[in-house]
Amino acid sequence: KVIGLYDKEKERDFFGFSVEAEARNDGLEEGLKEGLREGLKEGKAKGLEEGKEKGKIEAKKETALALLKANIDIEVITKATGLTIKEINQLNNNLL
Repeated sequence: KVIGLYDKEKERDFFGFSVEAEARNDGLEEGLKEGLREGLKEGKAKGLEEGKEKGKIEAKKETALALLKANIDIEVITKATGLTIKEINQLNNNLL
């Protein structure tokens, strides 16, 4: 015996809500949560990488300043730190 076609209105009347709509909303909510988790994870990794880079640059500048204070030649400082002559001169001007 065939029981009739599926009727969304009867479903809504019986459950008080549409199972399909509820499932879709649950899926959207879970998708948003997963997207947020992934976004936070990627943002944290990017922030850590940027922090490491800034730390490396600061370390080079500190080394250059110490070498400048020790009256080491700028060409040697450039080779030792990887900073440009312009960057070293800026650091030197800040010392004065």
